[in-house]
Parts: sequence; structure tokens; C-alpha cells
Amino acid sequence: MPPKWHFPVRECYGTVLLKQGDAPSAEEQFRNDLAQYPNNGWALLGLAQSMEQQPERYTNDKVSSAYEEYETAWSRSEIKLPNPCPMFFE
Repeated sequence: MPPKWHFPVRECYGTVLLKQGDAPSAEEQFRNDLAQYPNNGWALLGLAQSMEQQPERYTNDKVSSAYEEYETAWSRSEIKLPNPCPMFFE
């Protein structure tokens, strides 16, 4: 029997929060994940997306910087992530 697949709970919960329009709570989930797993591309993407949904809190420059950090972390991947949770790939 193959090993169980890792389910990234924080990234998926953050994605659900983003889909529900709760960007501040989603941001908290992604930041918590990054505290434990620095440079995690999945969480960096979620953080950038959650910041983008809070224009009253983050400037375009800060959002762009967050996306650049994701791009750097994910630069060697063969796939482009549509969102931070593999359960929601379309």
C-alpha cells in the first residue's frame, strides 16, 4: 500500500477563507505556515493572493513584492500553481 498523501491543511484552509472573502484570516493562516515552513511556495502564493485582496492595507508594491517572493521560491517548478491548495486545482 502506498504512503498516505500529505494534505496541506493551512494552505487549504487559507484558500477556503480566500474563496469566502476573508482575506485577513487567510493571510493569518499563510503567515502561520510560513513561520513553520519558510519559503513554502504554496503559502507564499496564498500570502500574496490574500494581500492582493486587501488593497486598503497593502500597496501594489507590497503585493508585487509578495508575488516576486513566491516566483523566486517556485522558480524551479515545472508547474504553475493556480492557488495554494492542491485540492482546488481546476
